[in-house]
Amino acid sequence: METVRKSVSELVKEQKQNSENTEFYPTTQEIVNKVVNDITDRCARILDIGCGNGAFFEKYDKAADILRRTHPTHRYGIEKSQTLLNNLSENVIIIGTEFHEQSLIDKEMDIIFCNPPYSEYEEWAEKIILEGNAKSIYLVIPDRWELSQRIKTAITRRGVKTKVLGSFNFLEAERKARANVHLVKIKIDPYSNDPFSLWFDSTFSVSCDKRSFTKGEEKKVIETQLVEGDIIEQLVKFYNADMEKLYKNYKAIETLDPSILKELNIDVGTLKEGLKQRIKGIKNLYWETLFARYDKVTSRLTAKIRSKILGIINANTVIDFTIGNTMAVTLWVIKNANKYYDDQLLDYFLNLSNPESIRQYKSNKRYNDDDWRYVKQEFERGFGNDKKRAKNYMLDYRIIYKGWRNFEGYTTMYLTDEAYELLSDTLIIAKNLGFKFGEVLKHKYDEKANDWNNRDLLYADGKVFCNVKLYGNGNKHFKFDTEFMKRLNLEASRLNGWVTDKEEAAEELGLNLADVTRLWGKNAKIGINNSDILSLEYNS
Repeated sequence: METVRKSVSELVKEQKQNSENTEFYPTTQEIVNKVVNDITDRCARILDIGCGNGAFFEKYDKAADILRRTHPTHRYGIEKSQTLLNNLSENVIIIGTEFHEQSLIDKEMDIIFCNPPYSEYEEWAEKIILEGNAKSIYLVIPDRWELSQRIKTAITRRGVKTKVLGSFNFLEAERKARANVHLVKIKIDPYSNDPFSLWFDSTFSVSCDKRSFTKGEEKKVIETQLVEGDIIEQLVKFYNADMEKLYKNYKAIETLDPSILKELNIDVGTLKEGLKQRIKGIKNLYWETLFARYDKVTSRLTAKIRSKILGIINANTVIDFTIGNTMAVTLWVIKNANKYYDDQLLDYFLNLSNPESIRQYKSNKRYNDDDWRYVKQEFERGFGNDKKRAKNYMLDYRIIYKGWRNFEGYTTMYLTDEAYELLSDTLIIAKNLGFKFGEVLKHKYDEKANDWNNRDLLYADGKVFCNVKLYGNGNKHFKFDTEFMKRLNLEASRLNGWVTDKEEAAEELGLNLADVTRLWGKNAKIGINNSDILSLEYNS
C-alpha cells in the first residue's frame, strides 16, 4: 500500500481537525545535513523520536547521497500523532507512540535523533540522555538548554560530554517559527554509564557482594486464558500485570539483609542482567502472542511471513506492549503486508510442487524425475529475484506432500507445528484468493490425530474445499476443489511470468478465456478505510 504524501500545512490542518497536538515543526535540511556530515561510523540503526511524517529520513537520504554516505539499513520511529503515522513511509518501523510510556534502555541503536516539542524539551532531553541506548544522540533543542538544571543533571549522571554542532532557526523552514535552536551531539563512549544500570539503581536499592549467580529461570509464558472480546485490551492488561509482578519481586529483594544475599552468592550485576532479560522476554512473548491470535493482522499472512515480520519488528529493539504501540505496529504491518502476499503464494505453490503432483503446460513435454530435480533446483535458485528461470508447470488438484511428522505427543496425539502450519497456510492462501470459510481449524493442541485420517475442510456454504489425509510417516494427501487449484495455478503462472497475458494463460493452462479474465490478479491486497487502521478492506 503506497502512502499518500501530504504537505506540512495539510498535516497540521488535519491534526487540528483530529484534536491532536500540532507542535509539529519538521527538521530543516540544513540541520539534517549537519547530522549526516558528523556521522563517521557505519550507521545501521537510527531511531527518530517524534519522527512525524518521516521527513528526517527523507532529508537524511538526500544528504547521504550528496556526501556518498551509506544509508541506514534499519529505520525506527516513535510518534504519537495518528495523522502523522498514517502519512509515514512504510520503511520506518514504529516502535512506540506515546513517548512518556516508552522505555528506551532496551532499544539498542547506533543513532538517536530527536527534534522534541519545545514546550517539553527539557523532559524529553532528560529522558533521552539518561535512557538512550545508542552510540550517539543528536538533539535539536532551544539554545537556552545550557541553563536547564534537569539536562545538566542528566548529563552528569550519564557521564557523557556534549558538543554544539551548530546554531539554526526555522525562519525558512517548511513550517516557519521564530525558534533559535542548537544541534547538540551527545557522544556515548565505553566510559559512559550504562542506561539500564542507571535505571536499575534508581528503581531498586539492592546491596550485596559481587559473586556469581547461576541463572536458571525458565521463560515466562502467558497462563491466563484469553476470552471472547478485545484481544489487545486483554493482552495489555495481562502484560501490565506481569510487569508489575516482576518489578514487585525485584523490589522485595531490597528488604533482604545483605548478608542473606551474600550467602546465596547473589550480586547486583547478575540481578541487573536477569531483570533485563526477563523484561525483554516478556515483551517479545506478548508480541508473539498478539501475532498468533490477532486475526485482523494475521488472517492473511502465512506462518513463515508472520515470523519474518515479527523478526523485523524485534530486530535490535524491544517494543513496549501498549495499546498505542499495537495500533502503530498494526499500521506498519498493513503498509508492508502487500509486498509479501505474492511471495507467500509462490512459496506455498513451490512447497506443494513435486514430481507426482505437477502437470505440464501444453507447450511443454512431460517431466520425468530427472527433469523435476533440475526444475526445482532452478526454481529455488531463482525464487524471489528471477522467477522466470523456473520451468513452466501447474499443479494437479491431487497433491501428495511429503513431510517429516504429522503428529506428536504421547497419551494424546496432536498435530505437529509443520502439519498445523501447512493446513493453516492453505486456508490463508485460499482466503487471499477470494474463498470464504466458516470455523475450520481449532487450536493446534485441540486438533487430534484421529480427526485427520480422512477429513473434509468446508467452504462457508458447506461445499468441500479440500479432503485431507494425514499419515504417520509424515505424508499428507490433499484433494482440492478444482476451482481453488485453478486460481492458484493461474496466479502462480502470472506472478512467475510464465504467461505474459490472459490469452496465453488460457491456452497454456487449458482454461477458457472468460474464467481467466474473471480470476486474473485475484490474489488479495489490503487497504485502509478512512485512515482507521482496524477497519481493513481486502481487495480480493
